[in-house]
Amino acid sequence: MSRFGLAPEAPSGSFEYLLTHRPVGFTAAGSGTGSAADHGSTTLRWVDDQIGGMPPGVDSASLLISVAPVTGGKTALRVDAQVTWRPAKPPGTTVPPQDHVAVVSIVESNPNNPGLPAPRSVLVTTRATVSRLVRAVDNLPAPLPGAISCPAELGTSYVIAFATSASAPPDISYRVGSCNFVAVSRNGKRLATLSSDQALYDAYSQVLNGGRP
Repeated sequence: MSRFGLAPEAPSGSFEYLLTHRPVGFTAAGSGTGSAADHGSTTLRWVDDQIGGMPPGVDSASLLISVAPVTGGKTALRVDAQVTWRPAKPPGTTVPPQDHVAVVSIVESNPNNPGLPAPRSVLVTTRATVSRLVRAVDNLPAPLPGAISCPAELGTSYVIAFATSASAPPDISYRVGSCNFVAVSRNGKRLATLSSDQALYDAYSQVLNGGRP
């Protein structure tokens, strides 16, 4: 979505104002200048402001505000609202409410790499810790569509599984691999793929580190 306007000030003043007056709820994401190929002086300035907290279903949202000189020493303004929406999550990818136990595991898939952490599992029964893991996986978003490059396959995966008790088989599990993907399986069958995030990493890392952040 784009909107256009005209400011009475010169472009340099308008640009400085935009640099120091962000819209409420936005933070600075970048700024810059440019010029036309056949014009030696600056002909375009821009400021990129990103919303502070992303609403559910939104990967990124920003305002790109551009200024350029026009006749009479005034400034032409263009404001572009840019939003990247995430696809809806597949149904059935959240933890069943009856699951009150979690198991966090390190899975080694490349034994020829001695730098990988050793495989192990940690049983989690503390309510607060299980709840944190549940919140983390329940809030995982669906991945953005499109091709990606994934050279960082390190050979180690982390699995967070949930069950009704320590002796029960897992109802649902989340396997975190390289390149920020999470494979979701329910009752042993692959269900969907989600995107990992920092909250999930912090939650399972704390378990594996013995409660330390």
